[in-house]
Amino acid sequence: PASLRLPSLLFGVGLVALPYPLALRIFGDRRAALLAPLACAVNERLIYYSMEARPYALALLCAAGSFYFYLLLLDRGTRAARIGYLLATAAAFYDEASRSVHEGVVIKEADAPYEAGRRGGSWVKVKPAHSLDLVILAAEWGSGRRKGWLSNLHLGARDPDGGFVMLGKTFKGLTDEMLGWQTEQFLAIEDHREGHVVYLEPRIVYEIAIDGVQRSPRYPGGMALRFARVKGYREDKDPDDADTVDTVRAILERRS
Repeated sequence: PASLRLPSLLFGVGLVALPYPLALRIFGDRRAALLAPLACAVNERLIYYSMEARPYALALLCAAGSFYFYLLLLDRGTRAARIGYLLATAAAFYDEASRSVHEGVVIKEADAPYEAGRRGGSWVKVKPAHSLDLVILAAEWGSGRRKGWLSNLHLGARDPDGGFVMLGKTFKGLTDEMLGWQTEQFLAIEDHREGHVVYLEPRIVYEIAIDGVQRSPRYPGGMALRFARVKGYREDKDPDDADTVDTVRAILERRS
């Protein structure tokens, strides 16, 4: 989709433009500096990965930006150069961490001590959040303030060979308005019940944000979603458009 490819395309365009001031600062000659963006513009690998919406162009752009602001910092030492270097270097470091086996990065104040079991503004964890379009397979009747509403959702990814594979449950992210709406909708497509669980015909797709995927023997696919929460109802998608179990497994394997 164009919306997915556009960011990497913009990163690629930025990477073509940025080498000019970088080379100009290194060589001090405008004609020599023009060779740098020209080389990027005809780089087959850069063009391919920009078209395929890969993080390749972003990684190079962050690295080039960090180097440029570093040279600027050595030359001028201005506040703008310091901020530019900090942001570009942090972005490059975060990009590298998110593409490796790490969950993310931790940002902390330089003089903040580590305090086990405590959270505060001195230590902040930053990690990417994934989003999946999953089918609602069942829902459980709520309790407490959610009594009378179908709340805890059973989430399933599409199996390319047919059917759906359950990957976890969540009730997080649901507003009172959405609880009322989904209770009405779910009862209209009820398949059968087992105790407090109402099983549904697989018709409704929700967008689910997750922090990752972990191995788990609890579910048939051998995987479970981490910190799943509802972002919204995907009115524009049918169950056949839902993410597959292979997509979820790829997220797991990238973090393994």
